[in-house]
Amino acid sequence: MILGENDFFITVKSADRMVERIYTVKVYRADKSAIAGIESLSIEGLELEPDFSPSTHLYRMETKDSKVVVAAKATSEYARINGIGKIELTDGLNELNVEVISEDGKNRENYTIMLYNTSNLLSVSSPDGKGKRIVNIDSYSGMTGTHENPFRLLRGWKENLSGDNTMKWCDTSAAPFIIFSLTGIYTINHIEFRDCKMVESGWANVPGYSVYVSTTDTLDGSWTEIIRETGVASINEKVKSFDPVDARFVKFVPSKGDNAVRIYGFDIYGQFKEAIDRNGVISVGKTILNCSAGTNDMLTAANALDGREGTVWEFTRRTATLEVDLEEVYSIDGFALTDSLDRISGYKVAVSRDGVTWETIAEKTFEDINIKKKVILLEEPVDTRYVRLTVPSTAQRGTTCIKEFEVYESGALVGIESIDDTADLDDLLIWPNPVSRGTKVHLSGNGHVSVCSLQGILIAEYYFSADCVIPTDGLKAGIYIVRLDNGEEIKTGKLIVK
Repeated sequence: MILGENDFFITVKSADRMVERIYTVKVYRADKSAIAGIESLSIEGLELEPDFSPSTHLYRMETKDSKVVVAAKATSEYARINGIGKIELTDGLNELNVEVISEDGKNRENYTIMLYNTSNLLSVSSPDGKGKRIVNIDSYSGMTGTHENPFRLLRGWKENLSGDNTMKWCDTSAAPFIIFSLTGIYTINHIEFRDCKMVESGWANVPGYSVYVSTTDTLDGSWTEIIRETGVASINEKVKSFDPVDARFVKFVPSKGDNAVRIYGFDIYGQFKEAIDRNGVISVGKTILNCSAGTNDMLTAANALDGREGTVWEFTRRTATLEVDLEEVYSIDGFALTDSLDRISGYKVAVSRDGVTWETIAEKTFEDINIKKKVILLEEPVDTRYVRLTVPSTAQRGTTCIKEFEVYESGALVGIESIDDTADLDDLLIWPNPVSRGTKVHLSGNGHVSVCSLQGILIAEYYFSADCVIPTDGLKAGIYIVRLDNGEEIKTGKLIVK
């Protein structure tokens, strides 16, 4: 048919063909539709955020599914829709674009769904310390204040992009950096972070950044660079995939676009590879069912289970509790609480098999409050899955900071009741130090030598009458306390094995 009026003629004859009539049917063909809108948009099994409206063209949501089905219905039946159907998702942010094209091809409408596949997301955790925290803040260059602290990088996109411009890490340091620690060895393959202009258009994005990983420690020589990006100031949401790499620590080094970096969340994606040998400590990185609040969102109880003593759980003169799900039943025989400020005189521990019924199995008051690592040994091992720490208000002196609360599997504690961190750890000469694993280490003196972990667990013992040389073949990368007792005095030192 042509545009406009089209005549169709229908001829009807009688049976004897004596009578004939002609009927005319006029059909008007309108111009091709110029309508390019949609009246519905959906993803199977998910709710759009915000709710669908034909005038809303941007949606942001998350899923743990590896694929989704996108459906849409055009306002005009003649319009064509692209970008619908079954879609495979990659880790992290997936930008799904649904395009509606009018029949005449002259008009287009685009609808964008920013869909995060969080199935392998490691780094988001609760700001109150509850739940399971895999990625922790180990150290950082600085911050403008606790209201813009680095722990806000772990909040996740919903909170980071809530419109609150304090939901970020902001730092004016000359050389900003963040080091994240993971509770095990993870194979990571994707990172992304939300830059300043997603929330604050008046400030500059970072123009470049680097990312490094380490499987051993945070010393300068331990890092491997995996990402170096420049010229990315125009990109608000920076997304980067890379070949899988093992990591225990991740270092993020952004460059400043103006007087500060302002990062609204940093996401790390990957999968668990293997546990770290922590010499019998089984509580690191486990799930916190319940806990007393910390002073703020960077001083929560999650810091007491991160396996790193650079962070603390802080509270002031009130009974504090921490309930931990060990995630399976263990046989345990001891606990250690590392007191940062020498202000805890005692604590008690209860256990449960079901997380409902609790039994107190240990309670101790420490005569010497200056002992940093306060250890309780059980007379007999106990099988349990859930552990509850209670620090009574009567056992506290002012503001209290707990570096770590450690639960030990049976047989890990070898009669060590405490480690006095007030001792001088630099009066024993050790060389070479740091040392690569496998290299022998020399000590200044002779006598009985003990090598302990920072948790106070005895790793090795030696006795030398002369030429005090100890092997490091059996030591994993980390920091150790070495004691030399010659019968007259005890000297101690720190040994770093790379």
